[in-house]
Amino acid sequence: MKKLTKKTISVLLAAVMLLSMVAAMPFTASAAESKHVLTINVDSNLFPKKQCSYVDLDSLENNNGDIFVTVEFKLCANGRKIINMDLDDLLWDTSVLEWKKEYNMTGTGRTAYLDIFPFTKGAAMYNTFGENSGRIIGNYTSPTSPAWGYNTDGSAVTIVKAVFKLIDRTVTETTITCKMDTINLCDETVAQPYSQHTLVDYCIVNENVKKETGLFTVFSPATQILKGDVRGTGTVSIQDATEIQKILADFDDALDSTDPMVLLAGDVNCNGRLDVGDVTEIQRYLAGIPSMLD
Repeated sequence: MKKLTKKTISVLLAAVMLLSMVAAMPFTASAAESKHVLTINVDSNLFPKKQCSYVDLDSLENNNGDIFVTVEFKLCANGRKIINMDLDDLLWDTSVLEWKKEYNMTGTGRTAYLDIFPFTKGAAMYNTFGENSGRIIGNYTSPTSPAWGYNTDGSAVTIVKAVFKLIDRTVTETTITCKMDTINLCDETVAQPYSQHTLVDYCIVNENVKKETGLFTVFSPATQILKGDVRGTGTVSIQDATEIQKILADFDDALDSTDPMVLLAGDVNCNGRLDVGDVTEIQRYLAGIPSMLD
């Protein structure tokens, strides 16, 4: 009887161990599946709808710990020029995404432009109803050259672009919507191009340009300004520290300190201005000493 009891106990213990191993397997899989995923839907009545999911949000952080994402709506119309367009609505959830002017500025030389309609170099009319409204409308008529419906290499040109900061990392899904009213193109190959309008109009692509007009939706993490990279070279070097010193000393050939791009890149210590502290942080970083650029 004792031998039987020991054998029974041994079998029971083995069974318990096996069950424990089996039970651990779905737990491990479940843990992997439960990893937080953020899905952002792009909806439009003209451009292709798109969905992007991000699993590792931490990998998208810039050196300030912020996460930015960019949505671009592109058009490629070979041989045609954009002469009119109307953005009916760009909509987003303000509890999840934040849109601000400083996130949507682009620099050309020392001049900063609002980058909603990149091909017009910021000249487009727009109305945000306040930056926390979750809505932008805008239109542009007769943009100046080179407002072609394609880039010089034949690729698609960005019609509408918006950069958002993610402010709620707990959310699992959100949507950005782009409603277009009209895109009006003219054929530059004819004798009187402005009398030969073709339309991407009221959400219907004109049959005559369907084969030559491509509409695209591109959604990606934004290319962020690199802190310390005042000169915009893509890397931080001693020349960037020198540039800040030249600005502070008011040298004639110094970069424009009122340029938002210069301020955002140069304000390393994030106190809202350029000062000797920013120079010190860059020097510490280059010397391998812990700094705010690490």
